[in-house]
Amino acid sequence: MIRPRSRNGTRARTSQQRGEAKKSFVRFVVGETLYAFEVEHVREILHRGPVTLLAHMPDEVAGVTDHRGDVIPIVDLRVKFGMQALPSRAERRPEKWILVNSPAGTVGFVVDRVIDVVGTNESLGPPPLVGGNVDRGIMGVASVDGGLLFVLDVERLTQIVKDLVPSLETDDANGPRP
Repeated sequence: MIRPRSRNGTRARTSQQRGEAKKSFVRFVVGETLYAFEVEHVREILHRGPVTLLAHMPDEVAGVTDHRGDVIPIVDLRVKFGMQALPSRAERRPEKWILVNSPAGTVGFVVDRVIDVVGTNESLGPPPLVGGNVDRGIMGVASVDGGLLFVLDVERLTQIVKDLVPSLETDDANGPRP
């Protein structure tokens, strides 16, 4: 990751490097909302790549990709959050993938834009009491840089992929799917 330059031309230090922040988050945008993953879960950030579509997958699972020899499931957060996926490549903004380490293994998440890594000393507040927090996997909210940052629960968001593994193993044992 490239850090911004300070006024004197040297690389600016992040709050985490200065020892000021208790938690660091990778901030990103889906739609018009600012979300984040805890930095310790993030393995890598990539430009969008080729995806192999699979039959019988939930809508939010865009497919799988081969990344350095690993087959990684890709979850589209726009679809997961009830938004319309960007249909054709010509209409797509330069989406990014955030690869996270989770109990289900490495999973990629399609986001509209990655902003930066930010640190905070603030404790996470509870998710807002509005519908959909369980579905969205919001584990808490922090106020960062004068705005709200919705921190996502990696374990909850990757549960859909974890739930698919037993059915895929069963299908393999019984031969190809109809």
